[in-house]
Amino acid sequence: MALVVKREGRTEKFDKKKLYASIHHPAVEAGYKKQQAEQIAEKISEKIEKWARAKNKDCITSEKIREKAEKILGEKYPQVEDCYKNPE
Repeated sequence: MALVVKREGRTEKFDKKKLYASIHHPAVEAGYKKQQAEQIAEKISEKIEKWARAKNKDCITSEKIREKAEKILGEKYPQVEDCYKNPE
């Protein structure tokens, strides 16, 4: 799996758990029950992991991952996308 280039320039291995957590919390904030939020986070993180693998690059920026998450959320879960973009 590709390395993720963070905003400050350091790299780390792609971590699906971190991505899952970054989606789960906004789903809860948007009013979804725990189980629904878990399903949303799992579904979206799976899609992004597949997308990142398909990119077939050594590195991908955290910003590109975030943009992809926002796009996918916006298509099906706009209220979660809003919480994802504007965390409290």
